Amino acid sequence: MKKYLVSGIGVSDGGVGRLMRKLIVQAAAEDFSVIVRRNPQPIGRMLKHKMYLRVAAEVLSRLVDSARFAWRVRSIDGAVVVFVHPQTAGFSRFIDVVRKNKVYLYVMDNSFFCMRSYNLHPELESECLKCLSGPRNAMPTCQPFPVKVRREENIDFLEEFERLSSKLIFLTQNYSQAQLIRARFGAGTQTRVVGLDTGEIVSVKHSAFEVADVLMPSYDLVFHGAPQLAKGIRYFVELAESLSEFSAFIPSSREQCELALGRKIDAANITFKECTWETGLKCAIQKGHLVVNPSLWSAPIEGALQKSMHFAQRVAVVESEFGYEKEFEQSSSFIRLPRDIQAASDLLRQYFPGAVFKSVQKEEVNMPSRECINVFEMVMSNEV
Repeated sequence: MKKYLVSGIGVSDGGVGRLMRKLIVQAAAEDFSVIVRRNPQPIGRMLKHKMYLRVAAEVLSRLVDSARFAWRVRSIDGAVVVFVHPQTAGFSRFIDVVRKNKVYLYVMDNSFFCMRSYNLHPELESECLKCLSGPRNAMPTCQPFPVKVRREENIDFLEEFERLSSKLIFLTQNYSQAQLIRARFGAGTQTRVVGLDTGEIVSVKHSAFEVADVLMPSYDLVFHGAPQLAKGIRYFVELAESLSEFSAFIPSSREQCELALGRKIDAANITFKECTWETGLKCAIQKGHLVVNPSLWSAPIEGALQKSMHFAQRVAVVESEFGYEKEFEQSSSFIRLPRDIQAASDLLRQYFPGAVFKSVQKEEVNMPSRECINVFEMVMSNEV
């Protein structure tokens, strides 16, 4: 039996790239042939430093890799395929593979029904489910992301995706994501919850009780996420502005956040400092009184939330209908906030009157769908 792992994203330091590092090893152990795209290098940075020969080499490498990837994917026929990230692999290639093979789609985001991949309403900036009944319900301002293709091409793909959905087995990260897929394609859609393991949580467990840097100040509110609207950066800024008596920390530059919001941020209680997990964010989360992971789409398992759950004293999320956060149990150390900023502010003032964060015994929070299955072992046991 011919077996393949196909992904439009290769190994990198991004979320899917970290997952691919682990999947490639597991796939090889089960004799799956691996077809992934090369991780492109940033041309803009090379141009900035006048590295013109490197730019030329990078352009050539991309062309060669694209042709090689297309040829190898086109040759797959009559095989079992684990497919990751159709947007970057190419819509037509994905459809061709589904028609000719048995395909297990490992679902990374919500591109199976939303052209934006992160189903964030472009005007309300809240979880958007308009296209569950069909992609032509998309808002006029919705555009394909992360790959910039024509809007009509993306809609055509999503309609063909629906027609072929009965041929697919969807490998989902968590139970809410499986519910979302069945809401889109029907109750009989084949799903398997396999979890998501990028390898980060193991290292987190081993170091969860390290002492935080004593030089890092403690903040009342700490934002844990990228400065993107879907990750809730506007929500956090507006929450901090509303809670002026609370100190707040964002691990990004003020300029990045203002670019995302499209306006100036003048709140005196917000500290901005661009840092990574290793250069300050981990310490800020360990010492913060409340770490906020305010993703506003139907987010599946996110590494930021997983790490917050292990390191933070308390974690807050925003309520969703189909997000992973819905699977956690409410407790004194896990707070579910409403989408409305004023209501969320009122709730936090009830929890912490006068911005006084009393110490609590951190409770173990139930994470029922965190257990991760070896995808390739599961696929092969299903095929026997």
